[in-house]
Amino acid sequence: RFKEEIENNDFENVREKLLTDYIYRNLSDPLIWSGTIKMILVGAFDSLFMMSKLLVHLYILQFVVRVDFPEGELLLVQDRLGSLYLAMAFLLILFGAQHWFHYITPTWRVAGLSRRVLQHGVLS
Repeated sequence: RFKEEIENNDFENVREKLLTDYIYRNLSDPLIWSGTIKMILVGAFDSLFMMSKLLVHLYILQFVVRVDFPEGELLLVQDRLGSLYLAMAFLLILFGAQHWFHYITPTWRVAGLSRRVLQHGVLS
């Protein structure tokens, strides 16, 4: 479709068309589409994990570690050591989930399938 422009190295007029065509070809493949959606969800989980980690650290510093804060007003567990254990367990579970998501991401084969689509478009 853009053979003349590519051979003449004239990408100024077709740059956006090439990008939209590449995105369309990629997302028309069901495996790439589902893998892309999963990767977007993993990115959203990463953001939520970072935000929850920030909030848990803030809770620990503002309420649990501060000795002038009454133990009876702590959330969920009215004991400083128990609150620390609970926060640690919460962060450890989220970290394990994040690690597992990043571990299985390559099995969705988005990069390889996308490369195949690109090579097929260039060679055909």
